[in-house]
Amino acid sequence: MDFKFNLNTDFKFDGKKTSKETSEIYNDKVHIFLKEMRILNLPSFKESSFIKIKNVITDLRLPKKSEQLRIRVQQSINLIAIIVKIIKEKKIIDELNIATYSLNMEAFEIIEDLYLQKKIKKIRLFISSSYDYRNIKYKKYLIDKCLKMNIKLVFLWIHLKITLVKCGTNFYQFEGSMNYSQNNMAEQLLFENNKYIYNDDYLFFEDICNINCNGVEIIN
Repeated sequence: MDFKFNLNTDFKFDGKKTSKETSEIYNDKVHIFLKEMRILNLPSFKESSFIKIKNVITDLRLPKKSEQLRIRVQQSINLIAIIVKIIKEKKIIDELNIATYSLNMEAFEIIEDLYLQKKIKKIRLFISSSYDYRNIKYKKYLIDKCLKMNIKLVFLWIHLKITLVKCGTNFYQFEGSMNYSQNNMAEQLLFENNKYIYNDDYLFFEDICNINCNGVEIIN
Protein backbone atom coordinates (compact mmCIF):
# COMPACT_ATOMS: atom_id res chain seq x y z
CA MET A 1 0.00 0.00 0.00
CA ASP A 2 1.40 3.39 -1.01
CA PHE A 3 0.54 5.83 1.77
CA LYS A 4 1.76 9.37 1.24
CA PHE A 5 1.40 12.46 3.33
CA ASN A 6 2.98 15.89 3.34
CA LEU A 7 4.09 17.50 6.54
CA ASN A 8 3.52 21.23 6.40
CA THR A 9 2.32 23.99 8.62
CA ASP A 10 -1.15 24.36 7.05
CA PHE A 11 -2.05 20.75 7.88
CA LYS A 12 -3.14 19.85 4.35
CA PHE A 13 -3.23 16.10 3.86
CA ASP A 14 -3.44 14.51 0.39
CA GLY A 15 -4.98 17.71 -0.93
CA LYS A 16 -7.92 17.49 1.46
CA LYS A 17 -8.51 20.79 3.26
CA THR A 18 -9.32 20.75 6.94
CA SER A 19 -11.55 23.43 8.42
CA LYS A 20 -10.07 25.80 10.96
CA GLU A 21 -12.47 24.51 13.61
CA THR A 22 -11.51 20.86 13.04
CA SER A 23 -7.83 21.77 12.98
CA GLU A 24 -8.15 23.57 16.31
CA ILE A 25 -9.90 20.54 17.84
CA TYR A 26 -7.08 18.29 16.65
CA ASN A 27 -4.52 20.74 18.01
CA ASP A 28 -6.23 20.77 21.39
CA LYS A 29 -6.45 16.97 21.57
CA VAL A 30 -2.82 16.49 20.59
CA HIS A 31 -1.73 19.26 22.97
CA ILE A 32 -3.60 17.58 25.85
CA PHE A 33 -2.09 14.18 25.01
CA LEU A 34 1.47 15.52 24.78
CA LYS A 35 0.97 17.42 28.03
CA GLU A 36 -0.29 14.25 29.74
CA MET A 37 2.78 12.42 28.44
CA ARG A 38 4.94 15.28 29.83
CA ILE A 39 6.53 15.71 26.40
CA LEU A 40 5.73 19.43 26.16
CA ASN A 41 7.72 20.11 29.33
CA LEU A 42 10.94 18.37 28.27
CA PRO A 43 13.89 20.80 28.13
CA SER A 44 14.81 20.05 24.51
CA PHE A 45 11.26 19.95 23.08
CA LYS A 46 10.80 22.62 20.40
CA GLU A 47 7.58 24.34 19.42
CA SER A 48 8.20 23.38 15.78
CA SER A 49 8.21 19.72 16.81
CA PHE A 50 4.61 20.00 18.01
CA ILE A 51 3.44 20.68 14.45
CA LYS A 52 5.23 17.64 13.03
CA ILE A 53 4.17 15.31 15.83
CA LYS A 54 0.62 16.61 15.48
CA ASN A 55 0.63 15.76 11.77
CA VAL A 56 1.89 12.23 12.40
CA ILE A 57 -0.67 11.61 15.15
CA THR A 58 -3.61 12.88 13.07
CA ASP A 59 -2.60 11.84 9.53
CA LEU A 60 -0.71 8.58 9.91
CA ARG A 61 -2.52 5.38 10.81
CA LEU A 62 -0.81 2.29 12.17
CA PRO A 63 -0.56 -0.67 9.77
CA LYS A 64 -2.89 -3.60 10.31
CA LYS A 65 -1.43 -7.05 10.83
CA SER A 66 0.49 -8.25 7.73
CA GLU A 67 0.09 -4.81 6.13
CA GLN A 68 2.90 -2.60 4.85
CA LEU A 69 2.65 1.17 4.41
CA ARG A 70 5.03 2.93 2.03
CA ILE A 71 5.46 6.49 3.23
CA ARG A 72 7.08 9.45 1.49
CA VAL A 73 7.33 12.90 3.02
CA GLN A 74 8.53 16.15 1.51
CA GLN A 75 10.02 17.28 4.80
CA SER A 76 11.90 15.31 7.40
CA ILE A 77 10.16 14.12 10.53
CA ASN A 78 11.88 12.88 13.62
CA LEU A 79 11.02 9.18 13.90
CA ILE A 80 10.23 9.75 17.56
CA ALA A 81 6.88 11.10 16.32
CA ILE A 82 5.91 7.57 15.23
CA ILE A 83 6.82 6.20 18.66
CA VAL A 84 4.56 8.84 20.22
CA LYS A 85 1.79 7.87 17.78
CA ILE A 86 2.10 4.20 18.78
CA ILE A 87 1.96 5.12 22.47
CA LYS A 88 -1.17 7.15 21.86
CA GLU A 89 -2.90 4.27 20.08
CA LYS A 90 -1.60 1.27 22.05
CA LYS A 91 -0.86 2.89 25.45
CA ILE A 92 2.09 0.59 26.25
CA ILE A 93 5.13 -0.58 24.27
CA ASP A 94 6.40 -3.95 25.51
CA GLU A 95 9.77 -3.65 23.80
CA LEU A 96 11.49 -1.01 21.68
CA ASN A 97 14.59 -1.66 19.59
CA ILE A 98 16.15 1.21 17.66
CA ALA A 99 19.07 1.15 15.24
CA THR A 100 19.88 4.63 13.95
CA TYR A 101 22.66 6.86 12.71
CA SER A 102 21.40 9.85 14.68
CA LEU A 103 19.46 10.12 17.93
CA ASN A 104 19.11 13.74 18.95
CA MET A 105 18.52 15.07 22.45
CA GLU A 106 14.83 15.71 21.87
CA ALA A 107 14.19 12.12 20.75
CA PHE A 108 16.22 10.64 23.58
CA GLU A 109 14.49 12.72 26.25
CA ILE A 110 11.08 11.57 24.98
CA ILE A 111 12.21 7.93 25.02
CA GLU A 112 13.72 8.38 28.48
CA ASP A 113 10.59 9.95 29.94
CA LEU A 114 8.25 7.37 28.40
CA TYR A 115 10.47 4.68 29.91
CA LEU A 116 10.38 6.33 33.33
CA GLN A 117 6.57 6.53 33.06
CA LYS A 118 6.59 2.79 32.28
CA LYS A 119 4.96 3.45 28.91
CA ILE A 120 7.89 1.54 27.39
CA LYS A 121 8.90 -1.59 29.28
CA LYS A 122 12.18 -2.51 27.59
CA ILE A 123 14.58 -0.54 25.36
CA ARG A 124 17.66 -1.39 23.32
CA LEU A 125 19.49 1.32 21.40
CA PHE A 126 21.98 0.63 18.60
CA ILE A 127 23.66 3.89 17.62
CA SER A 128 26.36 4.83 15.15
CA SER A 129 29.89 4.99 16.55
CA SER A 130 30.40 8.15 14.49
CA TYR A 131 29.39 10.06 17.63
CA ASP A 132 33.03 9.53 18.63
CA TYR A 133 33.77 12.25 16.09
CA ARG A 134 30.48 14.08 15.75
CA ASN A 135 29.73 14.73 19.42
CA ILE A 136 31.74 12.82 22.01
CA LYS A 137 30.20 14.86 24.85
CA TYR A 138 26.71 13.76 23.84
CA LYS A 139 27.87 10.16 23.54
CA LYS A 140 29.11 10.26 27.13
CA TYR A 141 25.76 11.75 28.16
CA LEU A 142 23.89 8.85 26.51
CA ILE A 143 26.15 6.31 28.19
CA ASP A 144 25.63 7.86 31.62
CA LYS A 145 21.84 8.02 31.21
CA CYS A 146 21.46 4.49 29.86
CA LEU A 147 23.63 3.00 32.59
CA LYS A 148 21.54 4.70 35.26
CA MET A 149 18.25 3.51 33.73
CA ASN A 150 19.46 0.04 32.72
CA ILE A 151 18.76 0.67 29.03
CA LYS A 152 20.73 -1.50 26.64
CA LEU A 153 23.10 0.70 24.61
CA VAL A 154 25.39 -0.42 21.80
CA PHE A 155 27.63 1.71 19.59
CA LEU A 156 28.73 0.29 16.25
CA TRP A 157 29.61 1.43 12.76
CA ILE A 158 26.19 1.49 11.11
CA HIS A 159 24.07 3.66 8.88
CA LEU A 160 20.98 1.52 9.51
CA LYS A 161 17.63 3.03 10.40
CA ILE A 162 15.51 0.16 11.72
CA THR A 163 12.97 0.29 14.55
CA LEU A 164 11.13 -2.64 16.12
CA VAL A 165 8.12 -2.01 18.36
CA LYS A 166 6.28 -4.85 20.11
CA CYS A 167 2.83 -4.03 21.49
CA GLY A 168 1.03 -7.16 22.62
CA THR A 169 0.26 -9.14 19.45
CA ASN A 170 1.31 -6.27 17.17
CA PHE A 171 4.85 -6.41 15.79
CA TYR A 172 5.71 -3.09 14.15
CA GLN A 173 8.83 -2.65 12.05
CA PHE A 174 9.85 0.49 10.21
CA GLU A 175 12.93 1.30 8.20
CA GLY A 176 13.99 3.84 5.62
CA SER A 177 15.99 7.03 5.29
CA MET A 178 14.68 8.82 8.40
CA ASN A 179 16.63 9.17 11.64
CA TYR A 180 15.67 10.15 15.17
CA SER A 181 16.62 13.73 14.31
CA GLN A 182 15.76 16.54 11.89
CA ASN A 183 17.47 17.32 8.58
CA ASN A 184 14.72 19.00 6.48
CA MET A 185 15.08 16.58 3.57
CA ALA A 186 12.56 14.52 1.61
CA GLU A 187 12.42 11.07 3.21
CA GLN A 188 10.89 7.63 2.72
CA LEU A 189 9.83 4.90 5.13
CA LEU A 190 8.46 1.36 5.07
CA PHE A 191 6.15 0.78 8.04
CA GLU A 192 4.62 -2.65 8.63
CA ASN A 193 3.01 -4.90 11.19
CA ASN A 194 4.60 -8.26 10.46
CA LYS A 195 5.78 -10.75 13.05
CA TYR A 196 8.03 -12.59 10.57
CA ILE A 197 9.89 -9.42 9.54
CA TYR A 198 10.04 -8.31 13.17
CA ASN A 199 11.53 -11.60 14.34
CA ASP A 200 14.09 -11.64 11.53
CA ASP A 201 15.39 -8.18 12.48
CA TYR A 202 15.15 -9.05 16.17
CA LEU A 203 17.53 -11.97 15.65
CA PHE A 204 19.86 -9.58 13.83
CA PHE A 205 19.91 -7.33 16.91
CA GLU A 206 20.45 -10.35 19.14
CA ASP A 207 23.51 -11.30 17.07
CA ILE A 208 24.90 -7.78 17.52
CA CYS A 209 24.48 -8.02 21.30
CA ASN A 210 26.40 -11.30 21.37
CA ILE A 211 29.21 -10.36 19.00
CA ASN A 212 32.76 -9.85 20.22
CA CYS A 213 34.76 -7.51 17.99
CA ASN A 214 36.50 -4.15 18.12
CA GLY A 215 33.87 -2.46 15.97
CA VAL A 216 31.06 -3.04 18.47
CA GLU A 217 31.00 -1.20 21.81
CA ILE A 218 28.45 -2.79 24.14
CA ILE A 219 27.85 -0.42 27.05
CA ASN A 220 25.49 -2.58 29.12
